[in-house]
Amino acid sequence: MKRISIALAILVLGTSLGFAIDIPMQPVESTFIECIGYDEATQTLALQMRNCLDVYHYLNVPENVFDEFLKAGSKGGFFVENVKDKFEHKVK
Repeated sequence: MKRISIALAILVLGTSLGFAIDIPMQPVESTFIECIGYDEATQTLALQMRNCLDVYHYLNVPENVFDEFLKAGSKGGFFVENVKDKFEHKVK
């Protein structure tokens, strides 16, 4: 139990200090977005746009939003309508 508490404290502290969460990314078919990923434990959506090295982490994104993102015919359109300006984000 003590190990779990310590691990959670490190995760929360690391996230609040802005340390990068290692989120596996997968390429998507899009002219706007290069790849996306999702971390269930922290509800963080990671996104990298084409021609950009920055990875954007959108916080407190429900898993169903990520699932719909993957299914969307237009990833860029889905991003603009359902993610951009709707969730707090940090650039990594």
